Amino acid sequence: MLGLFSISMDTFLIPSSWEILNLICKLSVYLGLASIAGGSLFLVLYSDGSRKTTNAILIYCGLGAFLGFQGAGLGFLSQVGQINDQGLTGMFDLSMSRMLLDTKLGDVTLYRLLGFGLAFLVSIFVFFRIQRLKRPPIPIFYRRLFTGYCFALMGLALSFRLVGHVSVLSTVSQFAIAIHVLAFGFWIGILVPLYFLAGLSDTNFVQLKLRSFGRHVILVILLLMGAGGVLLWELLDSWTELFNTAYGQSIVVKLFLVILIMAIAAFNKFRLVPKLNSLQGAAEFRQSVVIEGTVALLILLVTAYFSTIIGPMQMDH
Repeated sequence: MLGLFSISMDTFLIPSSWEILNLICKLSVYLGLASIAGGSLFLVLYSDGSRKTTNAILIYCGLGAFLGFQGAGLGFLSQVGQINDQGLTGMFDLSMSRMLLDTKLGDVTLYRLLGFGLAFLVSIFVFFRIQRLKRPPIPIFYRRLFTGYCFALMGLALSFRLVGHVSVLSTVSQFAIAIHVLAFGFWIGILVPLYFLAGLSDTNFVQLKLRSFGRHVILVILLLMGAGGVLLWELLDSWTELFNTAYGQSIVVKLFLVILIMAIAAFNKFRLVPKLNSLQGAAEFRQSVVIEGTVALLILLVTAYFSTIIGPMQMDH
């Protein structure tokens, strides 16, 4: 087994300054998408409908959209600067920027700027509209709000089909990466709202909503695993590449972390949610959500690192 799983030194390359900047930008895009996906789904399915909760989640979505917008824009400029290799001033080379805007990088950036921009405008518009309402919004209000966010999320998810190695794969694989990104975004993006939900005084309501989430997350996991399986089928020529190539080993690391976060989610569902009627039970659940969120952040960091440093093109390493 040790011979099969020989860690390649290329798996742990130290990134350059430009690569670190690109990594930070990718992480910002991931976090922005997740906050929009998770926050909007929470408002539709799990919110208590109060003005306080709605305002907090709209701010959460708006901040995520702002972060993602900055990450997408700065990510494009960092690519310009990296190609120029003339320091920070090279990021603002107009001729190089125009050239890259005509490539897939330009298309990806446009999709993401439009998606994050729309989500930010929706968050701001709805936030101020709610302040003028004399009573909390009715359920159909949240469904319409979710529809607005869905347009933004579709643009963001579809941008991933144009990125790197996925862009040369089949249409099925490109659709699979969009589903994969959205499923994981919904899952980890809803952790922050769930943390605040567990702090509400109405423990019966909290328990009811968390049980509902426990049922729904099964579908999310199935979509995540199904889409991921399709991608692995197209990207790998042989399952042994999971162990003897740099890219394969990066996938193994991510799979391990995904299994870990699934175990934490299962522990929450079967052990902690039934204990939410007590203050101690709520505190334990919130602590577990923090741990789950930390692992999720690590998954995003690993994804950003490996997608920046290595890819399937290095299968021969």
